[in-house]
Amino acid sequence: MRILQEIDNPLLTYHLHPVPVITFREKISRIEVCREELKSIALPYTSSIEVEGRLIDSIEKIQEGDVLLVKFPEDVDDAKFILIEALRKGAGGVIFIDKLNTFRRIVVSSDEDYTYSCGKLIPIPVVAVSRDIGEKLRKNVGEKVRVEVEVDYRWSTGYNLEIIVTESDTTLLLTAHFDHWLTGMLDNALGVGTILSLIDDLLTISKIGVRIILFTAEEFGTPNMASMYWAWGSKAFSEYLTSNKLIDNVMFIINVDVLGRRPYLYTTEDIYTQFNFLQMEQSAPYFDTLNFEILGIPCITISSLRDTWEIYHTFLENEENIDIKSLEDTINTILKIFKKLNENKLKIDYKIYLNNVKRSLEKIGVNVRTEDTYENYRTIRSILSKNIVIWRRDNVEITYTENLISKIQELIKLEDLMKVTELGTGIRLISGTGNDEYMKFITFFREFIRYRILR
Repeated sequence: MRILQEIDNPLLTYHLHPVPVITFREKISRIEVCREELKSIALPYTSSIEVEGRLIDSIEKIQEGDVLLVKFPEDVDDAKFILIEALRKGAGGVIFIDKLNTFRRIVVSSDEDYTYSCGKLIPIPVVAVSRDIGEKLRKNVGEKVRVEVEVDYRWSTGYNLEIIVTESDTTLLLTAHFDHWLTGMLDNALGVGTILSLIDDLLTISKIGVRIILFTAEEFGTPNMASMYWAWGSKAFSEYLTSNKLIDNVMFIINVDVLGRRPYLYTTEDIYTQFNFLQMEQSAPYFDTLNFEILGIPCITISSLRDTWEIYHTFLENEENIDIKSLEDTINTILKIFKKLNENKLKIDYKIYLNNVKRSLEKIGVNVRTEDTYENYRTIRSILSKNIVIWRRDNVEITYTENLISKIQELIKLEDLMKVTELGTGIRLISGTGNDEYMKFITFFREFIRYRILR
């Protein structure tokens, strides 16, 4: 790995952890209309296929075999829901137009759900074009258009890189992913470079165990083409730690992902109150911390994603779009958090979380009288931390909660709630609407908590 060549240091120990992955390579992606050939890029999980059909610009007007020309939605990850509707109406292909004069690669699937279970290739070509090419295509709406895509998916092996900086029975993980789409400068070359730039400081000041983990397959790579296509490398690493009984040694995780603009701190409220150096965003299921939060490990992700959304996964992720001052602020923030953890020997005030949980559980008739210990904190947090997919009548969303019962109480107030499913497992928590279903869940949940926590 080229990363190893860059950081060769006799004071460090390295381990490569193999991860089964699927790779994606675009061979051909082009559009032809009125004898003119236009550039496009293919979006995974599109098939290798060539189609010809009438170009239309309204999903309501689709007839069998038409090729839909449509703007990327505001949240580009919602492109898959446009695709799903187009498939239902019989579209022969979909062309997404970017709001900028650049090309953007986003993974799309034909499954509404978000799960690590098996997915499938999209049976029609799905491509993206820049704004100027999109405007050119708009002038040819109603004409015949040909879309040709040839892509290569292959089983392969990726590697998570573990760098042991200092050793101890308790460990802090500093993490980032190194895979990327297109240029990948902000997402996530800067993240990797930022973490590696701290090695000398860590070697000098660390009183705790520190390991740097660089993940593969964060953007893409699940071998079964799952709709939950991201954070695959970190999932593999969390499973490695769990199966080798090493997970209890991990006391805290600092993750960086998408840098270069104003940094935000993505974490749970109880952690934020102890590290309030930045504006807080609630923990989100879009980062590699996802797979560790649900194991009860306190995590922080530092990210500029909120302010880089416009150029996210485009060729505009380049040096010209890096705010050096924000990058310096990010490095200083990581060091502030590290120094506090270092001074406290990785101890945090876990009573904040336990007190909040006890109040939530009392509302449904469960009184928890466990000791205020770190072990109980981790146990209860892992039981209540869930990433869930929420279906409403008009949309589907994915969310993370570190207190499941509070989230369910919040959701049941929404009249348009249809069902809630635990992310990645397919276990249905609520089906249908109304208070009866909620009470069924609460009854089950009480017994579940009594067995898991009060036994």
